[in-house]
Amino acid sequence: MRTTHLRNISYTLFLIGYAVLYATLFVPQSEELNLSHILLAVSSTTLLTASLLLAHLKRHQLNMVDVVTIIVYLYLVICNRNLSNFSDIYTVSLFFNIYLANSIVFKYFDPKHVLVCLLSIFTIYQSVIGISQFYGLLESRHTLFPITGTFLNPGPFGCIFAIIGVYLILYTNSFYVQFRISCNSDSLNDKKSLLFRFTYCIGVVALFLCVSMIVLSKSRSALLGFIIPIVIFFLSTKRMKVYKSRIKYRKAFAFVGILISTILITMIYNVRQESANGRLHIWKVSLSEPDKSLILGTGIGTFPRQ
Repeated sequence: MRTTHLRNISYTLFLIGYAVLYATLFVPQSEELNLSHILLAVSSTTLLTASLLLAHLKRHQLNMVDVVTIIVYLYLVICNRNLSNFSDIYTVSLFFNIYLANSIVFKYFDPKHVLVCLLSIFTIYQSVIGISQFYGLLESRHTLFPITGTFLNPGPFGCIFAIIGVYLILYTNSFYVQFRISCNSDSLNDKKSLLFRFTYCIGVVALFLCVSMIVLSKSRSALLGFIIPIVIFFLSTKRMKVYKSRIKYRKAFAFVGILISTILITMIYNVRQESANGRLHIWKVSLSEPDKSLILGTGIGTFPRQ
């Protein structure tokens, strides 16, 4: 009986922690400590407590990656004095606790459909804000860029769509056959089937909005972050592996790859040429700084001073 109560408590804490974490996606980004940092602290603490409790009840065994992650986390928080900024401490703690929670939860649950649904809702929410800013119904949060969503500039706005878009493409492609079977079946009253169909449909809508927002954001990082994983996924499919194994197709693949890469690099450079030149200048200066510290480094937070 006591074990059952503790398990229910851990499940409740997981639900609260993930719900609070999901709520931070809808809080406007700020350069100072604000509501999002408070929510991150609550979520981080709740997930850590739930993870430790469930690990004790399920007798979860830590692997080598878990041990290394814990050591790095303790070093960053306790031994490293460079994390004096509360925002950095929240970020490090949050990533560690999310990793610990997911490494335990994903062994006992199958949350991918729920995750797709939550990401799709967030995508639609940000897309509505982006489209409203594009048509002048809402003000942008940056004076130089018309579309930023709830972020401070279009960079993270486009990149979050790139990350979600890649996941949605993999999801819709992997479950397409299952979706067709579900639509052709007579299980209209099956709640799981209805939830899956709803999740798949809203995922397709969110995917279309992701591509649209990436284009409107004009973020080069987002565009590359979206295209490169998709190309890798496409080339790793069984059909493409068969084509690549044939000698007569290899030259064609090489030519098309070089042509597409050249066109893509040219387009990305010309989107905002002045910004691209500034970025190249930053890289040039940064590459001249490592010197003898290339291997050992100079410590967290010291690179800007260098």
